[in-house]
Parts: sequence; C-alpha cells; structure tokens
Amino acid sequence: MKIKIFHRISLLALIVLTLSMLGGCKKDKNCSIIVTERKIYGSNDIFNEYKIQQDLKYIKDKLIEVHPDIYSTVSKEKFDSEWNKIIESCTNTNSMTYDEVYFKILEGMKLINDINTTVFYDAKTEKIPLYFTWKENGAWITKNVDYLNVGDEIIKIGNKSMHEILNEIQEIYPSKDEVDAMSFATSQIRNKYLLKKLGLIDSKGRVSVDVISSNNDEKIVKLNFAQAIDSNVKSKYKNVSYVVNNNGLAILKLNKCVNDENYRNTLQKFFSDCFKNNVKYIALDLRENAGGDISVLNEFLKFTDIKQYRTFDVKYRTSKEAKVEGFKNKLFRSTKVKIKHKAGNLYSGKLMVLVSSETRNEGKQIAVIFKKNNIGKVISDCIGIYIDDFGKNIEFITPNAGIRFVVSTAVLKEPYYNKGNSNVLRPDVYVHYKQRDIMNVKDAIIEWLNTHH
Repeated sequence: MKIKIFHRISLLALIVLTLSMLGGCKKDKNCSIIVTERKIYGSNDIFNEYKIQQDLKYIKDKLIEVHPDIYSTVSKEKFDSEWNKIIESCTNTNSMTYDEVYFKILEGMKLINDINTTVFYDAKTEKIPLYFTWKENGAWITKNVDYLNVGDEIIKIGNKSMHEILNEIQEIYPSKDEVDAMSFATSQIRNKYLLKKLGLIDSKGRVSVDVISSNNDEKIVKLNFAQAIDSNVKSKYKNVSYVVNNNGLAILKLNKCVNDENYRNTLQKFFSDCFKNNVKYIALDLRENAGGDISVLNEFLKFTDIKQYRTFDVKYRTSKEAKVEGFKNKLFRSTKVKIKHKAGNLYSGKLMVLVSSETRNEGKQIAVIFKKNNIGKVISDCIGIYIDDFGKNIEFITPNAGIRFVVSTAVLKEPYYNKGNSNVLRPDVYVHYKQRDIMNVKDAIIEWLNTHH
C-alpha cells in the first residue's frame, strides 16, 4: 500500500515539476508550435557559459533540422566548423551578457544569410530619438527632434559615415544587399545595443549626428539615451485599408496577407467604390507588406477581368516542426491558376503594384506574379529587389536565455519557366526620392501616381 502511494506521489511531483519548468505554456498566434512564457532580460544580464553553449547548440540543431536550403550559401563543412568555433568561444568565459549572446547567435545565422531566419532582440534597451529614412541616394531625418529637422541629410552617426555604417551592418546581419541592410538600420540603429556594437557612443554616453540642412548648413547634434517608446509601431496598422480618389485613381494598401472575412468584405467595398467613382487605375500598395497567405492575390483578382496567372515555385522542408505547420517536403512547381470571378461587373482598368525594401515573402511573390504575368506595372523606390526568398517561418525560444528566433521552412523560387532571367525584380517604374520630398512630408510614389496615371 505504501509503495502504491509513493508511486502516485512521485508521478504527481513529476507532473508539477514539468509544468513549473515550462513556466506556463501558451500558443503563439504567429506559429503552430507551443512556446513558453519567458523572462524579459536587461542587455547586461549575465548567463553562465554552460547555459550559453546549450542555447547555441539548440539554435544550430534547429537550423539544420528546419531550414529548407541551409547549405545554399555555405558548405556543410564550413557551417559546422564556424558554429563549433562560436560555441567553443564561449568556453572559459565564466559569463556573458545578453547582448554578447545575441551577437554570437547572429554570427552563426549570418552564415545562411537568410533575412527571414533571424533572432529577435527582446531585452530592455535605451534609445536615442533618431528617426530617418534611408534610400539608395541618401538618409534623411523624418521627425523633428532637438536641432534635427525633417529633411536634414545624415552624413555621419558617431564617428562613422553612413557608408561605413552600412558596410558594418551587412557584416553583422543577414541581408541580401544594401537595401535589406538600410531597411533594418532605419528601425534598429536608434537602439543602444546596436549603437554600442557599432562603436557610435561617445565617452559621455551620447551619440552625435552630423547632418546637412536644406540650406547646406552643417550641424552636429548630440543625442541622449532614454527609455523611449517607439512611435512607429507597425503592429497598430490595419492589415488592409484603401482610398478612392476623385481623379480616377484608387489605392488598396495591404500590410499583411490575411485572407479573412475582414479582407474579403473590404475588397467588396473597395471595388464597389471604384465602380461608383469610375476608377481607371488601381494600385495595390505592398510597400510595408510582411507576407502571409498568398491566396489574397486570387481573392483580389476575382473582381478583375484577369483570367489566369502562373505562380511561384515553392519548396517545403520536412521536419517535425514543419509537419506541425502542415508543410511537406515537396517542390510545388509553378502552375496556372484559373480565376473564378465574382458575379457582376469586373474591373477592366489598369493595375499597378507598389513595392519597397520592406516588402517581404508573399508580398514579393505577388509583385513577381504581376510582372511575369503582365497583370500590371511594378512601381518602386528600389532599383531592384531579390526574387528568390525564404519564408513560412517557425518561431523558437532558446531554453536558457529565452531568446526568440525564427527559421524558414520554405524556399520561394522564381517560376521555373523564367529561369534564364536574373533573380532580381526590376521595377517598371523607379521613383527617385529627393530631399524636398522628405522635407515636404510627401510620398514620392503616391505623388508620381497622381501625376502619371
């Protein structure tokens, strides 16, 4: 009798211990795997070498198990060798900070150079109030702060030119080209962890910004750190919105590809308003599109007279995590998709798609489909955007430091029937941003549409 009671108590204790180790599980709405609640650390919080090595080995294993094309940019031998060096470099260190662990992880992920396979910086960090946009022809202030004015061109941050900073960011972060690095820098370089890594903080703990005003006056502004709340939070944006102008132009803005009831109802209202206002030109704005469900394109085209289109090549990778997502190890060849149109009038005017350096995954696919199928013109402020891409990410959390990272499970390829072409999407119309556009808070692409449609 005592033995049975002991076994029951032991089993109950094991269950309680397991649940306490998990820290309480919750389902992450952006992926299908279970993730655990995690502590939010400070940038200087310390981890011992054993826990760091465990986390690094965990990440390395997940990259090998899940990523669809891990050896496309690096050989298996080099990947293993470099990751082993990274793990061994944590030996005899006694301890490392959160920031040091974060950049060790990035060092390993840089080998794959997949911008969609990356690590998130979730530690508490201070920021400087520096807001700017970085285009291929310059970087300009977009928000008045202290003596920095909208339209001022940034020449230096700290003691480094923008060109030097760009080169260093490309060495640290996964990126296909300068455009990817610029997009990352505009959102992250105000954070202390990155400014410290780049060596841009002076001896007094400030960051100097050297700019040239519209009057060609040069000035150096010293910025202090604060626990600032970033006002440019994209999670507050609507997935889909639109505007119908009285000049025959309508713009449907899609920030995330979500084919839900709200999207379908919005499409119905959008095209109804287009017919009421005799719209002749429609632009699908994907400049801040984060990807999602490619079926949003088919839903959009049901309201138009486009009859069919050819799709992307997609190769999914099998792993236990990918199976949870429903992905199979299979190459889906580009096929013709016949559109089942909505009843009633169909839009027969001109179509355009707007893309930028911030267009990701399925957003890029839609732009390529527009281009390759002659559905409409591609308009961008980028000279070119890489077509081949990765996507369908799965999120993981390291067991000790609780650092979030994502790994791609699918490789998206240019349609096989166009393999002779470059893997860079060239826009039909390249819109060149100028300093006065920034100063006047004008959207140069929308201005172009209003004057050229």
